[in-house]
Amino acid sequence: TEDERILNASTQMSDGSPVAPYMTMTLETSQELTSDGLIGGMTMDRDGNLYVADFGTHIWKVFPDGETVLLSDEFDDASGNFALGNGDILQSEWTNNKIYKIGPDGSRELFSEKNLNGPVGIAQRPQGDFIVANWRSKNLARIPATGGDAEIVLEDPRLTQPNGVTIDEEGKTDNSVLGTGSVFQWTPEGDLNVIAELTGKGNAHNVYVGGKLYVNKIWDHAVYVVDVNTGAYGLISGNGRAGYEDGMVGVATIEESNAITAAPAGKSVYVR
Repeated sequence: TEDERILNASTQMSDGSPVAPYMTMTLETSQELTSDGLIGGMTMDRDGNLYVADFGTHIWKVFPDGETVLLSDEFDDASGNFALGNGDILQSEWTNNKIYKIGPDGSRELFSEKNLNGPVGIAQRPQGDFIVANWRSKNLARIPATGGDAEIVLEDPRLTQPNGVTIDEEGKTDNSVLGTGSVFQWTPEGDLNVIAELTGKGNAHNVYVGGKLYVNKIWDHAVYVVDVNTGAYGLISGNGRAGYEDGMVGVATIEESNAITAAPAGKSVYVR
């Protein structure tokens, strides 16, 4: 059902401060990326190349001009991913509880599998290691920078289907969970705090840009922005109806927005 709180949204944050009336834009490609409409994960490298996992067998590489090539078709429920900056990406395989490293030529090698249980979002900490959201468990796992066995570093009953994960410049981990509307922040000191409670359930992937966390609401067909310092949040795109129409908040439509990433300079956010 359509949520009137989304359809009637203003351009204000929950604390009354203004939020820019963002526009949605469609990335045109010559290749249909998925058969069922849902995208499992997206990440962008330093050169502006976009890597798209179709929540199936395929990983696509989309160049800045829209040219699209198939990078790999060896996966089973390809979900969250992360660009390493050297032409390689990490790609989670949700069904088989594994994370692979994919090279520029499409070759893949196992990066981690122990203590992974429905791995989804992947993010890299300033010290080089990685944090992974275990969707089937109420925990986050850590993988060494060079790969290998994961270890559970955070477990909490409030982490209901942890999904998106991103890390800021101070090493704080922001995690959005699918099972509730909660957005969590895990500090380097070990504190786990709720920084925002978004309307309804269905928090999907997120991305951090300059003090703001951009969070997909997959079942509301919307994207929210959260100020990680104050917890204030506001709608920036989508109006609660499924579709693909450009425009301002209240007009623009997106459909089951799950994956999200940001350009290296932080000036653009890509959503699907």
